[in-house]
Amino acid sequence: MPAASLGGSFSSFFDAVDSFFSNLASVRLLPLLLALVLFTCYLTLRARASFNILRAAYPTERIDFRRIWGAYFAGYGFNAVIPARGGDVVRLFLTKNSVPNSSYPAVAASFVVEAIFDVTMGSLILIFAFTQGVFPKPPDFAKLNAFDLSYLAQHPELTLFLVTLLGVGGLAGFALLSVRAKAFWERIRQGFTILQDRDRYIREVFLSSSGAGASGSPRSGCCSRRSTSAGP
Repeated sequence: MPAASLGGSFSSFFDAVDSFFSNLASVRLLPLLLALVLFTCYLTLRARASFNILRAAYPTERIDFRRIWGAYFAGYGFNAVIPARGGDVVRLFLTKNSVPNSSYPAVAASFVVEAIFDVTMGSLILIFAFTQGVFPKPPDFAKLNAFDLSYLAQHPELTLFLVTLLGVGGLAGFALLSVRAKAFWERIRQGFTILQDRDRYIREVFLSSSGAGASGSPRSGCCSRRSTSAGP
């Protein structure tokens, strides 16, 4: 039965893909191009916020914004096609290689800094959706035409197993990293450096992500400043 359900879910997914391409010709070109331009601007603002976080973590390193921009777009594009957030791994690898003398823990921690904006705005949007009665309740997830949500909602035992597996894997990873815990946490704290300057975080990350501070800083060049000062 689980195999049959999985096969049916895949069939529904590919039917949806076929329906999408079948109706693609009815999309008007001008609105589509406008949407693509606006979405590109949105992702560029998010990439700029990521660049500002990394620049705060590595103030003495020369960071090319174009490479951070490319890593952000590559990760986002991968996530749009392949499920399970594999694009985050792609972005982590590309970003780490774009920042000289950087470490994976610090770069990963910089991603968490961005999540503060996502959680804040996402919570407001969800609250609005719940108050309007347009957001489905958890028992209704099984009825959605979304492959990942519907399949997990229809198989709670598998969902519980996956959650448990992730928890055990996280604990095992923490135990293995505890051997080098001091150096590891120092790198994690380095990724959160920009949070120590509240005004800079609001100006260069929160406002930049929302489009209110697109330049990120008074100086909007491609590379980081050599000074460690957080002033203008």
